[in-house]
Amino acid sequence: MMETMGAAPAEQPEENAVKAAGRLAGADGATSLKAEIVARLPRICDAASFREARRLLQTFGGPAALLEELTFAGVVDAETGMLTVDDRPCNVFARMVAGKLP
Repeated sequence: MMETMGAAPAEQPEENAVKAAGRLAGADGATSLKAEIVARLPRICDAASFREARRLLQTFGGPAALLEELTFAGVVDAETGMLTVDDRPCNVFARMVAGKLP
């Protein structure tokens, strides 16, 4: 296949999903990392799919974007950067370590 001289390389679908403000507008209208990855990889059950999920996470902003999403969801405390141990959202393992399970 011949390439047109001076033409910009085709963008990857992942690049189209990332907006300037760091928000997603991706597959099936996904607006979160979780929704975007689930839309692209409905089953993550082997080495290849885990590798692809990690690649997508890096494409969509890496650990900083994941931390932002977990903070927004209330899983991580914005002030301390630590996992929350409240009833909502419930993280059984964090609650167990904190001695908050009955």
